[in-house]
Amino acid sequence: MGRKKQNYQKYIRAGIVQLSEVLPFATQKKRKEYGKPSPIREEKEFLGHNVYMDSIRYQTFAKKGCKCVRCGVEGEYFAVERQNNADTARYHLNLYAMKHNKEVLMTVDHTVPASQGGKREVDNLQPMCIICNAKKSDMSDQSDKERFYVR
Repeated sequence: MGRKKQNYQKYIRAGIVQLSEVLPFATQKKRKEYGKPSPIREEKEFLGHNVYMDSIRYQTFAKKGCKCVRCGVEGEYFAVERQNNADTARYHLNLYAMKHNKEVLMTVDHTVPASQGGKREVDNLQPMCIICNAKKSDMSDQSDKERFYVR
């Protein structure tokens, strides 16, 4: 007997905000490092929900843009969302592009994959849609150029 497919919504959405309402507030502060005291995290209110603004994703989008480096789809808006699996989950911002009249989540991708020692720092990250990121997997940019191309 096969598993029954559930209609599961991953995020609960409070609403949508424009790029210009978010990107100027992406802070450059580092989050807590192991063994060091935790810094006070900056928050900003969006649609009645406080969101931490020190996300490496927000910083990457602010510094490198919101366009997928592979297929060129461009993030158009942020959705104020939280995980559907817990009432205590904090709201955060997810960037979305539109492709063929469907939302596509924008992610950040490691230029040098974490599996190959790449760090989770803005200089080693690039904007990429979730579709291209899933296809790329853990290829480095060099092997990516040789084996992967999306149009």
